[in-house]
Amino acid sequence: MNGSRTAWLRSAAEEISANRSRSLLAMLSIVIGVWSVSVVVAAGDVASQALVTNVEETLGYPATVSAAITSPPPAWPVPTLRTSLASLMTRYHTPLSSPLETSSAHVSISGRSARVTLDGVTPEFSSVQLLPLTEGRWLDPSDARDEAPNIVLNTQAVQALGLRDGTPVLGTVVQLGTLQPVAARIVGVLSAPNQQGPALYLPVQLLERYGIPPGSPAGLTYLIRVPPAQVDEFMPILKSDLDSWGLGSDAVVERVDQAGALTSGLVAVQLVLAAIAGLALITGGIGVLNLALLSVRERVHEFGIRRAFGATRRSLFVTVLAETVLTTLVAGAVGTVLAGVSFLALPGILGGFDGGVQVSVAYPFGASLLGVGLAAVLGVVAGVVPAMRATRLSVVEAIRR
Repeated sequence: MNGSRTAWLRSAAEEISANRSRSLLAMLSIVIGVWSVSVVVAAGDVASQALVTNVEETLGYPATVSAAITSPPPAWPVPTLRTSLASLMTRYHTPLSSPLETSSAHVSISGRSARVTLDGVTPEFSSVQLLPLTEGRWLDPSDARDEAPNIVLNTQAVQALGLRDGTPVLGTVVQLGTLQPVAARIVGVLSAPNQQGPALYLPVQLLERYGIPPGSPAGLTYLIRVPPAQVDEFMPILKSDLDSWGLGSDAVVERVDQAGALTSGLVAVQLVLAAIAGLALITGGIGVLNLALLSVRERVHEFGIRRAFGATRRSLFVTVLAETVLTTLVAGAVGTVLAGVSFLALPGILGGFDGGVQVSVAYPFGASLLGVGLAAVLGVVAGVVPAMRATRLSVVEAIRR
């Protein structure tokens, strides 16, 4: 049995080699189809990760809930409100939470100044939002107790202050504010999406201690990271507790991460592209079918002679089928290799769409196996009709032709 299979494969390889031009034309369409399927899936993976990374940098990890208190009553000044919310989070057993008090201030160094977004946070903020450090470190609890504030800048703030012009960044002291500037030391630098402007992060307690900027913020936002399965149950409980404090409509509780909604839209686009790639693969299968039918017509005499010397209908059927399957498998393998080469360039091609986020996605071998598998299936489907036609030939008529 193994010998018969080897003979069929050898015969198929010899036929492909003898008709190179025809075989190459049949293979080309399959190569394009398999390449399309693999690259579309790979591109979707790269773009999806870039999109999710951007969302996690700006809106938080799934699931992130925001409790925004816009205009608290006099009985609830911001420091008191922040302390009460921290106690509430302890009661909820949600350690992954952080206040976020946002304002703006001037930062200056060596006669150069820039206006930056000022974000007062706690060290736990890095557990709520993705903060990719390019150098240095993130804030830690000791930074809120140091005499000189320790701060973290993003790359846009570093560029706005001209700190890359031969000046070391880490350890550099800058001045915060204008009337009574406060010296602050840079301990870390974050990368940031291109659409984000210059930003500076410092311990939230230092906002009141140093009056940066003068006066406390009018409101407070508290970000809480919640298990996605519990977010729908958590939000009404949090809102009810805030209402019981007398905050009323001033407290807005909402989910701010949008990774799920955005990736679902991307999946829809990916499915459309995959359908287009699938059509290319099917079109290639039709081309293989046409060329296989042509091959059978040209080899009628050969098949008649084989039958006359004892070849069975089954052996002819398998021979023709093996040729089409081998053609599509070789083309599928070539398409997979080309897809792997193209995949290496995908992060660079998509760099203009990912906001500068560096992504690393493993090559989707599953997509390649799917492409090769579909190519093999197409080879079987495309080879059945020509193979059946070859078996129905009359020996006498075939020899006469």
